Amino acid sequence: MQPVGCVESYSMRKILAILLVFLCSFAYSRGWIALFGSYDCADCASVKEEWSEGFNRPDDPVLFFLPIEHLPNYNLLSRIETTFQVKEKANSFPIILLGKQLISDVEEFWKFEEEFNKLAAEAPRIPETELFFKLAETATTPVVKLELEEETAGKQPPQPPPQEAKTLHLAFFRQKNCAKCSRQDKELEILKQNLPDLQIDAFDVAELSSQAMLTRFHNHFSFPRTKQSIIPLIVWSDGYITGRLAEVAELQEKLVNAQGECFWLSPITTEELEAEKKRERGLLDTFVTIEVITSGLGDGINPCAFATSLFLISYLLMRHRRRREIAAIGGAFCLGVFGTYLLFGIGLSFLIDFLNRFSWVKSGLYILFAVISAVLSVLHLRDALIYRKTGKASDMDMGLSKETHRGIHSKIREFMEHQSWLMIPAAVVLGAVVSSMEFACTGQIYLPTLIAINSAGVNAKSFSLLLLYNICFILPLLMVTGLALFGTGLKAVTTWAQNNVFSTKVSMAAIFAVIAVIMIVFVLI
Repeated sequence: MQPVGCVESYSMRKILAILLVFLCSFAYSRGWIALFGSYDCADCASVKEEWSEGFNRPDDPVLFFLPIEHLPNYNLLSRIETTFQVKEKANSFPIILLGKQLISDVEEFWKFEEEFNKLAAEAPRIPETELFFKLAETATTPVVKLELEEETAGKQPPQPPPQEAKTLHLAFFRQKNCAKCSRQDKELEILKQNLPDLQIDAFDVAELSSQAMLTRFHNHFSFPRTKQSIIPLIVWSDGYITGRLAEVAELQEKLVNAQGECFWLSPITTEELEAEKKRERGLLDTFVTIEVITSGLGDGINPCAFATSLFLISYLLMRHRRRREIAAIGGAFCLGVFGTYLLFGIGLSFLIDFLNRFSWVKSGLYILFAVISAVLSVLHLRDALIYRKTGKASDMDMGLSKETHRGIHSKIREFMEHQSWLMIPAAVVLGAVVSSMEFACTGQIYLPTLIAINSAGVNAKSFSLLLLYNICFILPLLMVTGLALFGTGLKAVTTWAQNNVFSTKVSMAAIFAVIAVIMIVFVLI
């Protein structure tokens, strides 16, 4: 018979051993993180790739990827959010379960990088997450894709049908590649399961007819138009939800109690389409006007034109011309440039208008100048990078050749040697000659802008835009002339021009990129 003390000691050792095994198994339990996203989600792909490369040690947490295209995965997310009592659900993916928190911002997620192991180990043991603990222990790769079974994920509880037998309608305004629309899609998919007789009409706001229907919405609910996007937008007969996720339970309640007619059920009329075209045209005209002003000013400070003006004024100062003479000659030169450019614009406008009468030629011109503008944008950006690297303007490709520059300078010297009373008409002629010689450079912006201006034909509006462009184009030249009258002003302008070659070239690249976009828009409308 063993002493009582020995029996107690043996039992205690056994209990401690069992407890130690239990604690060790718990201590070495592998953590996990759940990533709810979609197959075409760029952020999801980025997280999975970085996780596979940087978190592949045996003790690193497992990243479970649950594509929401698989409805049970989405249902699981909804149940977790309900358990966590999430008040405002994220309306875009990815959504990441890290420990005891749901994160919908990838940048915010990576801020916890140093705490991943600790937080992953703190994942809550609730019925919705029990499966992850089991799978984490047997995972052989850093990232595991899961497509849960219905029994595992749990279904949405079935909802009773409406008391009154009536057809339910819902309108969904969305757009392609809309991150916020992806989750709304899943909510509507579940809603459709709960209400099989529900008719959901989807409208892609990129289409003209959908824009016309959206205008109906604004008019029907007296909803003001703003620059802020209201997509995704869910609408029923007497209400709507925008700016947040419209959940199944809420939509179901609204639909059952909805009253009135659904404004989107009647087809769009020809008058509505024409009105929408006119409205979009007005927005485009505003954009074109801004582009005309920007392009005109950008063309005016184009090194091709700007350098010529600086040389002219410098030459006059070197010849000791009086301020009054410099003002008169500079103004006459600007008048010659303005008149010549305006005449070029008028002639080209009529040519463009003639070509635009043939629809295939019109579309071809838009496509052609969209491509040309895109190429010029890249080339000017390349010039900017070359100048930043070498600091030499002569290394840039997009500009007048040295021979053309010499020819322009020669013409300036030739015309400015006349008697005083001939200087003003000579300056006008000089402006015409120089602007013609520079047109190969300055016309790069002028031509596509003329096509945008005359897209609706030659009329009073297009002519006013043509005048606006040329006034903006001539403003930098007038500024140089004005500063020359104050002596030191010219030196400051010359220094500024030399110090801002890079930014000028980048601006030119941006202008051409905008022109390319406008050309593409004209093709599409």
